[in-house]
Amino acid sequence: MYYSGAGSPHHFSDVFNKTNASAALAAGIFHRNEVPIQSVKEHLLKEGIEVRI
Repeated sequence: MYYSGAGSPHHFSDVFNKTNASAALAAGIFHRNEVPIQSVKEHLLKEGIEVRI
């Protein structure tokens, strides 16, 4: 198993809620089909975080 960067949708909301980041880059979890991109977008929208559609 490989570990790198975000591993769940909650990791993305943590980045935006706990830092001043205005963008985040993710690839590993999507390339490995661990989490669908749409799941992350839906989670961020529920958290009130703006996403590109």
